[in-house]
Amino acid sequence: HFPSDYTLDGIADITYNAEGRLVDSSSYRWERHIVHMRLPEDVHIIVLRWGNYIDLRIAMRPQPAQDGSCGNANRDPSDDTTVAIMSRGANIIAPGELLFRHREPVNFTTFEERLLDRCSTDLMHQAAVKCSQEVQGFRQAPGSNEYKMCALNICYGANLHALEEGTKMLGE
Repeated sequence: HFPSDYTLDGIADITYNAEGRLVDSSSYRWERHIVHMRLPEDVHIIVLRWGNYIDLRIAMRPQPAQDGSCGNANRDPSDDTTVAIMSRGANIIAPGELLFRHREPVNFTTFEERLLDRCSTDLMHQAAVKCSQEVQGFRQAPGSNEYKMCALNICYGANLHALEEGTKMLGE
């Protein structure tokens, strides 16, 4: 029910409402459905539920050897690029740590291909140089999904809401 509160004694306090700071400021125009979870060891998780995706914010004290899809919490953004994270294997979850029964393959979508086609010549040249060098680190050929993700990061990574901008560009 919206809004609501739920408590699991000693495990979590959960609130579902429309209150909270947005992860992505360009989402301000949509109705908010936000789940706030307060967990042991001062871990706070906020899930912003949208029509076709979620935004997530996790606040916690850094853990020893912490690393993952969002980076490694060492306050150095240069080693938190998509390519750097993948080269460390930080995006790989061990089978015993999966939240779901099986792992889904990551596929590069037609939409993402079309975004790459619309990337400026200058940025694609930068991507060709940088991604060819970085992708060699994970033994993937140019044209691989890893290479394409690196190129997308260079073409659109500085955009605060790349999916929205890409949708506008492609008229979808």
